[in-house]
Amino acid sequence: MEIIVTHLASDFDSFAGMVAAKKILFSKETENILFVISDLAKELNYKAYLVGGIVRDLLLNKQNLDIDIVVEGDGINFSRRLSEIINGKLWTHKKFKTSVIVLENKNHIDVATARVEYYEKPAALPDIEEASIRQDLYRRDFTINSMAISLNKSNFGELIDYFGGRRDLKRKRIKIMHKLSIVEDPTRIFRAVRFEQRFSFKIDSQAESLIKNAIEMDIISKLSGVRIRDELIAILEEDDPAKPLKRLYEYGVLRKININAQINAKFENKIKKALEGHCEMKNFYGENIKKWRLFFSILLSDFNEEQLLEWCNEMKIKKKDTEIISNAIYVFPDLQKNLAVSKIGNSELYQLLKNTAPELQAKLYSSGGSIKKNILRYAQDLKDIKLDINGEKLIGMGFKNGPEIGKALDQLLDLKLDCKVKNKEEEISAAELLLENIFKKQVRSNSLI
Repeated sequence: MEIIVTHLASDFDSFAGMVAAKKILFSKETENILFVISDLAKELNYKAYLVGGIVRDLLLNKQNLDIDIVVEGDGINFSRRLSEIINGKLWTHKKFKTSVIVLENKNHIDVATARVEYYEKPAALPDIEEASIRQDLYRRDFTINSMAISLNKSNFGELIDYFGGRRDLKRKRIKIMHKLSIVEDPTRIFRAVRFEQRFSFKIDSQAESLIKNAIEMDIISKLSGVRIRDELIAILEEDDPAKPLKRLYEYGVLRKININAQINAKFENKIKKALEGHCEMKNFYGENIKKWRLFFSILLSDFNEEQLLEWCNEMKIKKKDTEIISNAIYVFPDLQKNLAVSKIGNSELYQLLKNTAPELQAKLYSSGGSIKKNILRYAQDLKDIKLDINGEKLIGMGFKNGPEIGKALDQLLDLKLDCKVKNKEEEISAAELLLENIFKKQVRSNSLI
């Protein structure tokens, strides 16, 4: 039993297997999970479907690791059984009849009951009701995201496309599902722009007209800060966030959420340089560096500190994230000045950067010249240097427990950073000398009394 995903340019209707003819888009693990889902659906007498972005991306011959499942039946019961079979951790949201299963490799499987949504007022969260797969697909944002693949035994691998999603993929069009779509959920403005720029598509004329009307009616202001924040983060995590940001600026969306940045050539150049810094620093910090925090520091750079704190609070951005964004704006100029010196000692460089977030380092790296070299030297050669001895060892040697220990460790680390001590034995010798100097100072002080 296979699903073959053909290339968009070839036989677009063929969906008979899940291993691509020219490119494998699913891992063996994902393939096996889909077969498990198919078996479980038969056992429970449910119908199960692969839906959403993963179907769109398969048709575009792009890899997508998100598994999004809709079942005609009890989605929470289905997810509970599935998590037991595949040994995943389960979180459920009973109100929306949805679940998330987290696998050992940290990938997610989203499971939802097929449903329709009713909006009491514009921009409100919807009330839901169980429904068919057709009704579930109709409630989605755009036709290109309204397709499904059957995981049922009777038609396993069949592409289900009621609303012309594959046609709009071919035409490279972002088309909404119905006329109330944008009013019901204005976050779709952000998503329309994000998908348009990611795929080099075009928002169709009807959708664009409805977007502009919604913006003029100020529907966006009815969204909660959390929902705006999440959509902005999704945009800032794109490969090239400058493009969707420019479209939001052109539509006037940024002004509606109190961002007054000018998205022009100068701004785009800052983003381009910051992307280079992010890419380099990710080699040293991995997932600890967040692209969205870095780009918020550029997007919000014209705010004063009070305005920044107020805006971040309105968007429910966590205190730690706000602090990182703030430092990348307001600490940045002084560090930029200090790091512009071509000859700066290792210990001095370490002291300047030891408490800085990787996002700030990435922004500094993008300044180029001596600053770039110093940032790279810190990240590559200095940030992970540690002493071989610790406070307990110093106490055992005769140091008093307290601030004295911290100062001694700092001095020893500076010596190691500057290559004046190179191993544990030399660290101990240096510590003994520090202790001797402390003792001499104490004797001298006592003699003066």
